[in-house]
Amino acid sequence: MEHLICRINITNCNTLTNYNNLTLTELIAKKDMLTLKINKYRDLVNNASNLISRVSRSEIKVISNVDVKKTQKQIDLMSKELRIIENTIQETNWLIELQ
Repeated sequence: MEHLICRINITNCNTLTNYNNLTLTELIAKKDMLTLKINKYRDLVNNASNLISRVSRSEIKVISNVDVKKTQKQIDLMSKELRIIENTIQETNWLIELQ
């Protein structure tokens, strides 16, 4: 099992992808970081859009300081990039042989 993992790691380090000429290892790291970033932005949007409704005019009005629409567009762009990266990783995995 250890030998197989070593072969996978060596192959990933030595294999260039068609995504900005990054190695498979670099692309996997980029995918992981982009996933974390998207999740944090989604948390931000969810929290910013959950405003407390007022029952009367005398209650304090809560206003979001986050532009939810703009942030959601950023999430959409990052999600598109993530799908492209995931497809590139999958395609590369099908095309290469273990070293």
